[in-house]
Amino acid sequence: MKNKLNIDILGGISILAITAFFFFQLGEDFSMFALFFPEKMLPILAILGGVILVKGFVRPTRINKPIFQINKTMIAAMLVGILWVLLLEPIGFVATSFASVFGLQILYMPKETRSLKNVFINAAGSICTVVFFYYVFVQYLGVTLPAGILTF
Repeated sequence: MKNKLNIDILGGISILAITAFFFFQLGEDFSMFALFFPEKMLPILAILGGVILVKGFVRPTRINKPIFQINKTMIAAMLVGILWVLLLEPIGFVATSFASVFGLQILYMPKETRSLKNVFINAAGSICTVVFFYYVFVQYLGVTLPAGILTF
């Protein structure tokens, strides 16, 4: 049992590290509305990370090996993420995010269900998702997203 990985401790530490990262990113350059979400969510995230960490010591969940293995689909997803970050500023949030979300949906769509109809449905879902996030961040949170060369 000692060779097994305690995923609760690993998960709790990961959540607390992510919380700390975002906490230290908060600054005066955010608008009042942009600070609303992190200021309300980070304490909850820290508490949940602590609960998972304590559970890891009290009643751990152990596994024999990591949950996932690196495969070509995961490598492609990582490349899409890297390209999104690199192209976000020059091309813009809307176009880059749409291409990334749509590309990931097609990447993870089972080959037997890849029909023209399903591709169009996923494209519509990608557009709705990106527009929703754009609207929430720009209109409600006052965050300025990169416009790039393709402005909307």
